[in-house]
Amino acid sequence: MISPLLHAHITQFIEIDEIEMQFIDSILISRPFKQGEIIVRSGEPARYLAYNNSGYTVTYLTDEKGIDHVIRFSAAGWWTGDLYSLSEDSFTRLTTKALCDGELLLLPRSAQNQLLSTYPKYVASYLGITPEFLSKIRKQLLSKK
Repeated sequence: MISPLLHAHITQFIEIDEIEMQFIDSILISRPFKQGEIIVRSGEPARYLAYNNSGYTVTYLTDEKGIDHVIRFSAAGWWTGDLYSLSEDSFTRLTTKALCDGELLLLPRSAQNQLLSTYPKYVASYLGITPEFLSKIRKQLLSKK
């Protein structure tokens, strides 16, 4: 069963039916974490979009002098991690660490792509455009590669 917190988050932006919710639930991976645990370390591949279902995390950048610079804190109901690296298919420069015990819901990159191609209204609604226009943009971008 999908987290009520994530369901509420999604339905803030779009209407979602039971089939769509079941699909999302089938592709999410529960990832418990413990206080002080490094969830993602700088230099690792960006593999997941992470939704904080419970607990708190901190995401930071460590500079060349070894000084940590906080990028974001994440509480339950927020997204966390290095979203830019995930979209760029690269390695993260950021580290995400647990501040207390909790749970993330992970959306693997391949599942994210499947979700966006199967149900484009998630992205379209968020951007304020029609799914048809989003499809047209995606086709144009793919033709340029």
